[in-house]
Amino acid sequence: MAKLFLPALCATVLFFSSCSNKMSSDDPLPETFDPSVFVGSQNQIVYALDPTNGKKHWEYALNANLKSTPLLFNSFLYLPAQDGYIHKMDPKRGKLVSKISIGAALTSTPIGDGNLVYIIADNGILYAIRASDDGIQWQFNTNNTVASSVDAFTSSPAISGSNIIFGSTDGKVYAVDKANGTQVWAYDAGTGHKFSSSPAVSGGHIYIGNEDNNLYALHTDGTFEWKFTTGGSIKSSPIAYAGSILVGSDDYKLYCVDSSSGLVRWAFPTGERVISSPYASGQVIYVGSYDDSLYAIRIHDGSRKWAFPTGGTLRSSPLVYNGVVYFGSVDKFLYAIDTANGFIRWEQNINGSIESSPVIDDLSGKSYNATISGLSVD
Repeated sequence: MAKLFLPALCATVLFFSSCSNKMSSDDPLPETFDPSVFVGSQNQIVYALDPTNGKKHWEYALNANLKSTPLLFNSFLYLPAQDGYIHKMDPKRGKLVSKISIGAALTSTPIGDGNLVYIIADNGILYAIRASDDGIQWQFNTNNTVASSVDAFTSSPAISGSNIIFGSTDGKVYAVDKANGTQVWAYDAGTGHKFSSSPAVSGGHIYIGNEDNNLYALHTDGTFEWKFTTGGSIKSSPIAYAGSILVGSDDYKLYCVDSSSGLVRWAFPTGERVISSPYASGQVIYVGSYDDSLYAIRIHDGSRKWAFPTGGTLRSSPLVYNGVVYFGSVDKFLYAIDTANGFIRWEQNINGSIESSPVIDDLSGKSYNATISGLSVD
């Protein structure tokens, strides 16, 4: 006959009874996210990649090409597509929050301030969109449209105090009150003088390129100060850095111009047009060229630090983050290059020509943007 070990049996029953009474609820684990670099392409898809290795976090089908650069603003990612819709995204999860219909092609890069997002459509209208409910707060019409072609460029807006500044292909630079959309002033360079470059605002001045081969310097009240003439059309958007204005030209050069006098400090030659807007970081200027290369140029004398060749034209503007410069090429690759030596960290084929510039979200609340649309440099 089997012996019963009652004390052990009781202990076992009590043990399981105790465990069942203290079991935790089956709550889901908290979500974790990593920094992302966002880039769009001509394959109608936007990608979020890991900045350290290029691995994909998510992708989103726009069903339209993306030429303009995304805007990371107020915890949302705005994607202006060429079919006239702005896709407002959750940047961490890659989920669509809403779609905002503009009704005209979008190739310029938006900028945000307060509760408003500002963007210029290819119909020549500047829109102010409420970030809170996606409604249009106001619109300002220049009565000018942008030609539809691969080489057509639309000036992106910049902020100067209480005004939105942008150029137009009607030959004017406009200042519009950012609160109500009324015109404050307009500088007129004349018929046929197209402003397709985006303005840079710095130190009480506005700097903007023109297809008449000139870089213009205006006071923030719209009065003319100086202009600098290059040997070709200027579609590249200038930046202000270390007392200098840096801008590319169709004459195959990147220029460094004294911000006060408008006199040239140096001109760096490339093998083709410079449409890409430069980026400055750590006393080095990074810029792409139609000769398929990205250049790192020392600000103090215009000497070349290094050059990195790709397999296609560079229309995308570069972005520097944590010692790495990110940029896209028409060869369909997004590149991450070490700023110290020009060596490749990683490359990612996204199966579409890249004209859009990259944007980085490091989850700190600060966004890192290329310098197009007047956004600041390091």
